[in-house]
Formats: sequence, structure tokens, C-alpha cells
Amino acid sequence: SPSPPSPPSPSPRPASLSLFLTRQDKRAALNRGQDRVVLSCVELARSFACEFVKMFVPVAKPDKAAALKELKRNTMMLALWCGVVRVIPYVLHGLQKQGVKV
Repeated sequence: SPSPPSPPSPSPRPASLSLFLTRQDKRAALNRGQDRVVLSCVELARSFACEFVKMFVPVAKPDKAAALKELKRNTMMLALWCGVVRVIPYVLHGLQKQGVKV
């Protein structure tokens, strides 16, 4: 009886381009004579990527009251700055009409 077809083999990834290397990938790259410096750079890039992601993933869920307080404060700051940006041209125009040099 014919044997079932084997699944297609995954295409090999270049070790220097992949940020997430498995141990087998590292061993295979070293067996091919790839430089250890390239692998250490890839590992360094991976650690920086992990740290970058951790900045945006909260460790613990914040308290609802504290989150609401911060949201209100940030909304007020945004409204204040929008008001300042909208008023400055009118103030400068008024000063220019009076002949004051800014």
C-alpha cells in the first residue's frame, strides 16, 4: 500500500534575519559555520524587542477609580491645550492691530 504523503517541510529561515531563534536553529546555524557574533546580535535584538513589548503590556490591571481620575485629568489637559492653541492667534492678531511688536 502506498504511504501517506509527507507534510511539506518548512522553508529554512536565515538565522541572521530571524529574531526568534529556537535552539535547533542556533545549532544548525553554528554547524553551517555562521558567526557567533551574528547570533548574539540576534539574541540582543530579541531581548530589546521583548523589553519594548513589556512597556505597553500592563503587568497588573489598574484600579478603576485611579484610571478614571487619570482619564479626567488627561481630558482636562487636552481641552486646556486645545483652548490655548485656538486662542493664541486671536491674541496675536489683537496685539498686531494695536501696534505691539511681538
